[in-house]
Amino acid sequence: MPLTRDYRYFYDSPDIVTVGADRLDDLLDGERFNVVFMDIEGSEYFALGGMQKILASAKVLFMEFVPHHLKNVSGVSVHQLLELISPHFSTLFVPSKDITVSNDQFSGVLQGMFDHEQSDDGIVFTK
Repeated sequence: MPLTRDYRYFYDSPDIVTVGADRLDDLLDGERFNVVFMDIEGSEYFALGGMQKILASAKVLFMEFVPHHLKNVSGVSVHQLLELISPHFSTLFVPSKDITVSNDQFSGVLQGMFDHEQSDDGIVFTK
C-alpha cells in the first residue's frame, strides 16, 4: 500500500487486499542467482532489504528508478535505497542517460535524477 494516497495509484479505484510476504533470503535460502530483475512498482526498497544474501552473489540487478515511487510508495531517500545496493555492486548503467558510473558516483547520479523527477525503466547495477 503506498504511503501516500496519490491519485496515480488510486485513479481507477483498485481493490485493496492484504498479501502475505516472506523475505527472499529466507524463502530461497541457499539458492544463488546471477541476475535479479525487479519491477514491483515502488516496493523495491522493501524487497531489497529482504534479499541481501541474494544480492551478495548476484552479478546483475535490473530495477526501475522512479522518484515518485520512492517518495510516495516506500517513503525512502536515494541514500536509503543505495545503502541496500551499494555494498554489492560496483557499476551502474542508466539507459535513459546512456551513462555508466562507478559505485562512488551512484548517489550523485541517482540523487540528481530524483531531484529532477527523472525516471528510468531499467537501471542496471553490475559487479
